[in-house]
Order: sequence, then structure tokens, then C-alpha cells
Amino acid sequence: MIIDTKGRLLKARNVWFEQVSSLDDIPKDGADIVYIYGNSQPLSGGNMICHKQYSAITNLTGTEEELFAALGSTLRYKIKRAEREGTEVSFFSGEEAACRLPAFAETFENMYEQKGNREELPTEEMKTYALDGKLLVSIASIGGKAAVYHSYVCDDKHCRLTFTCSEFRAASTKEEKQAFARANELLHWKDITYFKGRGLFSYDWGGLTSPEDPNGIDRFKLGFGCKKIEYYNIVKPITMKAMLVGEIKSLIAKRS
Repeated sequence: MIIDTKGRLLKARNVWFEQVSSLDDIPKDGADIVYIYGNSQPLSGGNMICHKQYSAITNLTGTEEELFAALGSTLRYKIKRAEREGTEVSFFSGEEAACRLPAFAETFENMYEQKGNREELPTEEMKTYALDGKLLVSIASIGGKAAVYHSYVCDDKHCRLTFTCSEFRAASTKEEKQAFARANELLHWKDITYFKGRGLFSYDWGGLTSPEDPNGIDRFKLGFGCKKIEYYNIVKPITMKAMLVGEIKSLIAKRS
């Protein structure tokens, strides 16, 4: 799957769910830079950056009963409880997904501010994916108010989790925080069953920090009974403009 996006400075060609053995396999006309996500093998060449990433995959070819049984008993209980509490789950694609991005971005950026960081959601890039039918936004709502957002890049066989955020840190009580946590767990489960229902084969959890020494988020993902994998994300500047932008960003990073 190839998606072209346009940023403030560069035109990017984004390659997903393909197994690329050579950059010659990718048409580069009109692109300043090529991004290859989740390649099974590393690539090398002039100015190419190849980064190994660990992740986890849920195989969607089993039955829904088998997938649910693979979850831990505590997780199954929390998912059922969130359903009993009336947590609502909605899915959006196309223009409907694009329309949800401003609220998604506000929640995402507020969440990072509460962590003491600054992080922006790439809404324009996500809008391009959405309008091309390659982005899904899912939302869990509590009491009619959006509480958790997830986004996925997907084709007709694979999906990959890209961004998540919630109102968890804005909750004022322990009970509210626990309800938000359960809503997130329910949303992941509903995402899995939604993609299975669409006939997809695999659900990529979007990365693990360390499969050997998992942190809290890693353990959360692995609790859904998924399989650890590794692959490569590759960046290849094509034009001189892309090379110059990369050098400038590198200098700024070294000075900061």
C-alpha cells in the first residue's frame, strides 16, 4: 500500500504492508522522501536510515472465541464490565474519520501536556490517509462523552495501531480513572473484532519498547495474547531538499 502525503517542506511516499527487497521496487516520481514501514528485512544504501522496531501481532484468523480466550481472565473481566457499564464504541473511516481528527488532536495534545511534554498529532497527514480510505478512528465514550481515541493505518489485510489517547489523566477520582482504563481495554478488544469482521488477517500493536524487558505499556499489549515480532522502518531521502532538511534537523537535535 502506497500513500503520498505533503508536508510543509517535503512530499513523502509512504509504503505500508509491503515487503520491499530493493528501493528500486518503489516508484519515486514526485517524492522528496520515501518511508517504508514494517519491512521484514533491512535495506542499505546512500543516506538511507534503517531502524529496527519490535512490535506485537494479533493473528485475526482464529475465531472470536479463541481470540477472547487468549486474553487473561482479569482482562476479560474488565472488558465485560466496561460493556455492562454502558461504554459505547464507534468506528469512523473516510470523511467521518477526518471530521473526528480535531477532537482527537485536542485530547492527544492535552494528554501529553499533562505528562509535562509537548506532542502534536499529525492531523493533516492523517486526514490524507482518511480521505483515501486507509485510516480508521475508533472512539470509546462514557456517558455520551468521548473518553478514548485510537487510530489505525489499514488496507484490506492488515492494520497497524498508530496513535492512542484518552482523558485518563483528566479524571478527578480513582473510580473515573479505572473506568477510563476499562474503556481503553474494551476499545482495543472491539477494534480487534471489528478488523476480524472486515476479513483482515493481522492486527499490529504499533510497537514494543523492549520484548525482553517490557515496560507497562508493552505488558498491556502482550496481555492480549499477541506474538512478538521485529521488523524495520526505513527512511530514504530522494531529493537534495530532503537531504538538507534531514541535515538541519540533525543539527538542531544535537544542539538541543
